[in-house]
Amino acid sequence: MKRRLAHVKTALIIGVTAAVTAPLGTWIAGEVSPRVGAIMFACYLCVLLVLFLRTQLGLSLRATGDNRDMVSASSINPAFTTTVGLCLSNAVVALSGALIAQYQCFIVRTDSL
Repeated sequence: MKRRLAHVKTALIIGVTAAVTAPLGTWIAGEVSPRVGAIMFACYLCVLLVLFLRTQLGLSLRATGDNRDMVSASSINPAFTTTVGLCLSNAVVALSGALIAQYQCFIVRTDSL
């Protein structure tokens, strides 16, 4: 039984390693697969979003989400921060829709206009 589990673990490790390194091999060679490109773009977007939420506007945006009355008492316009939050969330949704459309080949990438 232990021997069978060892074979299963080895096959699982080899399969996971092959699944992870196959896209990275093309990326190192200079070609980025759509999946790796989408993951890299999503990570970049998450980093930008975290950096934005650490600014003063981001802090007021988070505070408005927590307690709108306290934000208005501290002279921050809650209507403005709500509008900024809606614009930011809609932009992220639009970019994700564009990535999915491109990944599913609904949008054809061409070099010429």
